[in-house]
Amino acid sequence: MLAAKPVIDMMAPVHTLKASLPAIDAVVQAGYVYYPYKPEVMHWFCKPTPSSRTHHLHLVPIGSQLWRERLAFRDALRDSPKLAADYAELT
Repeated sequence: MLAAKPVIDMMAPVHTLKASLPAIDAVVQAGYVYYPYKPEVMHWFCKPTPSSRTHHLHLVPIGSQLWRERLAFRDALRDSPKLAADYAELT
């Protein structure tokens, strides 16, 4: 089991960044702030404000390099108790 971090970090799959542009307004209506951080690879949102964040939401094209890297990192943490413990110490 991984220790909780102070920010809830979520990644949601989208077919393409262009096709998911209408989702930006919907996520903003749900209380997130859109910030064009790395807009060539994801749509990035935070909550409640960019200076005081409790939640991150990343809309990432499924199957993209970023998608694969993030899932590989998650899987590595799940597979290695030592890596998970080391990661938990980074807060």
